[in-house]
Amino acid sequence: MSAVTDKYHDPLMCLLRTPDLAQGFTPEQWNLALGQAEQAQLMGVLASQYQSSLSRLPEIVQQRLAWANSLVEHQQRSVKMALLQLFDALGMYSPMLLKGAAYQVAGTPNVAGRMMADIDILIPKQHLQKAEQSLWLHGWDNRGKTPYDEKYYRAWMHELPPFVHQKTGIVLDLHHHWLPSSCRWQFDINEVFKKASFCAGSPFLIPDIKDLCIHSAIHLLTSGEGDKGWRDLRDLYLLSELTQREHLLARAEQFGLFKPVTKVLLLAEQLFGQEPASPTVSWSLKAMLPAHSSYQSWQTSGAKMRFYCQAHLLRMPLPLLLPHLMRKAAARYAKA
Repeated sequence: MSAVTDKYHDPLMCLLRTPDLAQGFTPEQWNLALGQAEQAQLMGVLASQYQSSLSRLPEIVQQRLAWANSLVEHQQRSVKMALLQLFDALGMYSPMLLKGAAYQVAGTPNVAGRMMADIDILIPKQHLQKAEQSLWLHGWDNRGKTPYDEKYYRAWMHELPPFVHQKTGIVLDLHHHWLPSSCRWQFDINEVFKKASFCAGSPFLIPDIKDLCIHSAIHLLTSGEGDKGWRDLRDLYLLSELTQREHLLARAEQFGLFKPVTKVLLLAEQLFGQEPASPTVSWSLKAMLPAHSSYQSWQTSGAKMRFYCQAHLLRMPLPLLLPHLMRKAAARYAKA
């Protein structure tokens, strides 16, 4: 590793922070950086970052980034078409886009090259039953879950069981809140609808930029998906640049989320701010490391397990969580 890369402890974070340093990368550094990017779901971000200077990179890097760029473009077209289909099914229920779909429609700075696993839509809870039936009629299906899984989603979570389009395979998460019903943090989700607005060319509501920031932070803490942490912290950092910090924190305070949002903002600034820290400076950042062989250590594994358990404790109180985890473990054992 070069001294420059050693300064940042890994090549992918070096590229994300200082794109111009790519010219000095060795083949070994590129191989490691691209492997980390794949695991962190940031390959498309790298492809977008170097799209205008792709010819100056090594040939194999050009090929892998060009493929990633094609994949992102295909996905964004697919999402655009899926949103048209979804509005036919949900348009009468005041649908609001969340996360990746909201970023794409709003054209936020973090959208370039960003991949998404599914489409997230929020509607008022009172419309859930009719919305679900409408989705079934439009080719989206979420049936076939076990009775326990149905109870898990419908009694405790903030969303219905995931829908899959029968022809395209696109996954939809239909939310009625940002947070599970069993979560210790709660607030009136109608406040989000009050500040939402339409973007030009889209019939969907988009949350206010402060609310996009807050949801990004809270989702990271409650999902337990630390392996995607770099992508999500980058989202939050770039989104937070679009609003004044005091206004963002005041909005978080309104929702009773000041402390968790402040915590995640600090992590985002440690990775992507003006004075970046090492990605391993704290256990929280260790939990965000990509699931790559270059980060295999007992400290990293312990941080990821701690983050996963903490997220589940936020989602469900212990009397609910322990039976849930035991049931899921027994189901996995039965399938083994």
